Amino acid sequence: MVFMHYLNVFLLLLMFSFRLEGTVYYEGTQTFRNYGNVNYSFLVQFLPYNPIIVEAGAYRGEKTVLAAQAWPHHRSIIAFEPNPSAFEALQKRVVDEKLGRVHVHNLALNSYNGEADLFISEFHESESSLLPPTEEMSGYYQGSQTRVPCVVFDDWCEKNQIDSIDILRLELEGLEMKVLEGASKILKNTKIIIVESFFRPYRVDMCNYFYLKDLLTKANFVPLAHWYEQGERGLAIYVSQEMYDAYFVKCLGLGLGGLQYP
Repeated sequence: MVFMHYLNVFLLLLMFSFRLEGTVYYEGTQTFRNYGNVNYSFLVQFLPYNPIIVEAGAYRGEKTVLAAQAWPHHRSIIAFEPNPSAFEALQKRVVDEKLGRVHVHNLALNSYNGEADLFISEFHESESSLLPPTEEMSGYYQGSQTRVPCVVFDDWCEKNQIDSIDILRLELEGLEMKVLEGASKILKNTKIIIVESFFRPYRVDMCNYFYLKDLLTKANFVPLAHWYEQGERGLAIYVSQEMYDAYFVKCLGLGLGGLQYP
């Protein structure tokens, strides 16, 4: 079945980009339990051949390239990266890889428009965040701070005439809930959200996954697949209720299963 073939390809791609250590728990549709990870090829089957993809926390562009390869005819890939050095590498990668219709922005998504402190981790740069580390994690996240421009996502979408999104990928190191609270308009026309989940406060005011799940559920999203380490962190795919009903209930006859929490 072509539909399932593309799903498998997508999973294989994302597995290169996110790994969990130790015992992995799962919630979501039983179909994807054994994949153990998330992969862009996993989603190809659910979307048009030319999707609009938004990445917040694109870092140096590894996953931007994967998205462009998974959807070579994408309408647009929009990548936000606030870290100046990582953004420079992202820009270079887009040019070197000759990625067309990929638009990069040296911006952070936030709960307000203006400027914010970015806490750049010296040894774990990809885990930099607008949230300061907790005292317990200050050694792990030690590094520097820099001021960066930030925007409310709904405001940015309205200004740039973005009225629908096929995939929204957030890697914001704990700021996901605040950003989504400022994205209530565009979420109404978003099909898939890929988001990190956190069960332990690595950073000050970091959102707990259960609050994030409650927000997404109230916004009419369904957890398609979520792999996580007990009491630590994970990665989840949410789909709109409309997409879930159309593809997973009516077409595939699947249901949610394996709900298991730390």
